[in-house]
Amino acid sequence: RDVIAPKKLSSDRWIEVHRMAHLCGIKSTATMMFGSVDNEEDVIEHLQRVRDLQDETGGFRAFILWSFQP
Repeated sequence: RDVIAPKKLSSDRWIEVHRMAHLCGIKSTATMMFGSVDNEEDVIEHLQRVRDLQDETGGFRAFILWSFQP
């Protein structure tokens, strides 16, 4: 994330923002772009963190997977 989008929220902060929204009753979506600088461990970690938050809050309406287009 730091390589692709250094000015965006950290993944920890992203999770916390979505957790807070879900606890307030605000649903959201999660996305994952793959095929750029990520490796298998990065993909697995992202999927696990989103899944864990969904298990905790039930707040995601959708998970959208999209491939990097240079």
